[in-house]
Amino acid sequence: MLGRVRNSVHVNNLPDTVTYNDVWLEFKKFGEITNITIPVDVNTAQSKGYAFVEYPFRSVAIILSLSKSSLSSYDHLSNLFELF
Repeated sequence: MLGRVRNSVHVNNLPDTVTYNDVWLEFKKFGEITNITIPVDVNTAQSKGYAFVEYPFRSVAIILSLSKSSLSSYDHLSNLFELF
């Protein structure tokens, strides 16, 4: 049985103030985005420091995960992209 094909990239070390728009603006340059999920703390309503960015094609997610790049807006945070 084949596993689910994943088109998402897991982004770590985001500031707790990051917004959907922040993530969208940074990642749209890599291709069409189908979904962004930013888990939030139920008590503070602030980001938990990570996000999932989903693309329609797995190839975009693979390229980003292999690049281990930093978000240009948050270079000091050493954000890593991981295939999810």
